[in-house]
Amino acid sequence: MSAAVPGARTTSYAGSSRAASPFGINATATADHRASTSLSVNFLPAKFSDVLAGGGGARRRRPAPQPAMARGGGVDAFRKGEARMPEDRDDLHPSATRTDWLDRAETGSRWTRFKWVLFVFNIAYSACALAGLVGCLLFWLDILPHADVIRVANRTELVFTTLAAAMAVFTCVFGWAGVMLNNRSFLAFYTFFLWISFAFLLVPGYLTYRQQSLNLPGKVSFMWSEALDIDARRRVQNALGCCGFFSPFVEASISSTCYARSVLPGCKGPFTAFERRALRRWYVAVFALAGLNVLAIVAALLSADHVTYRFGKGMMPKAYRLNAESVALIMDSYAGMLAEQYGPEAAAAAMGASRAASTADLGEMASMPYTYAQPAPAAPRAVYGAIDAGAPEGVSGA
Repeated sequence: MSAAVPGARTTSYAGSSRAASPFGINATATADHRASTSLSVNFLPAKFSDVLAGGGGARRRRPAPQPAMARGGGVDAFRKGEARMPEDRDDLHPSATRTDWLDRAETGSRWTRFKWVLFVFNIAYSACALAGLVGCLLFWLDILPHADVIRVANRTELVFTTLAAAMAVFTCVFGWAGVMLNNRSFLAFYTFFLWISFAFLLVPGYLTYRQQSLNLPGKVSFMWSEALDIDARRRVQNALGCCGFFSPFVEASISSTCYARSVLPGCKGPFTAFERRALRRWYVAVFALAGLNVLAIVAALLSADHVTYRFGKGMMPKAYRLNAESVALIMDSYAGMLAEQYGPEAAAAAMGASRAASTADLGEMASMPYTYAQPAPAAPRAVYGAIDAGAPEGVSGA
């Protein structure tokens, strides 16, 4: 194909008349046509070079296998017989000639490799998010052992953990919607909310790590003396089976098992050991889930745009759909190219043959009048090497 852009002209194609209008319309009619014609007239196949159309010299010597369907437009969208609307074969019957792991799946498979990656990671992420949310609810409902101690001593950490788990579950909903519906908009929101979930998850991890690592005995003593009231101390005593802080005579809350002559030990040792063990397990689990969150983010960033073989649904945007006036402009421009290279007689013969051949297929479009007018002087001829198929019908070799 030729690298030259189809020329512009008004009433003839002689000399410098190409500078007036790209598609053969005068200046006063340009505004009217711009609103009604398709933008596809700006992307004619003649504008692509031989390198883009044929793949370069190496690909000419050893042609690569053509896929069963174009994977997102480009030069392949202009192939003869190429579908312009989505069909089931987009996903049901991918090309059997592509065997790369990240290129196409097996023949007959409906899901791409990227979609499987999103599916697997979202399953793992959803399972962890639901497990974390259920665990938090069990602590709030005082069902798990020593849950009352967590609610009293680590209420702030439990609140942030519950928020992080709820945010993760909310994020998974967008992930499932994007994967199952092949919707890249949902997958974009899914990737964005994964970052927010990661930030929410780091908060309880940092709080529990700082609580456990930096002077935990001093924090437990301050908590017992200043932060906990009488009822909160009684709940810790009942859960851990202790009485008072050092003994029943030091900051004890009287209950049926904790009184002056009780033989129960003080709560400092059991309470400190419980906090150290619980907080260590807490931040280890949170940071492990944060690692899974990072992997889910990477998988979403790399795979969200490839959930199907074709980007989007393969539908031509409305602004680029052809109509009768657009086809007339394209054929008019093509007639100008033929007139410059082969003369007005050859151009008229080629346009007449094209109109007769397309009447049955195009209907109204084939009956649109072209604005091409034969110029008085014949343009100089040139070697017809711009169009791969050779000279058009009706053009003689002489």
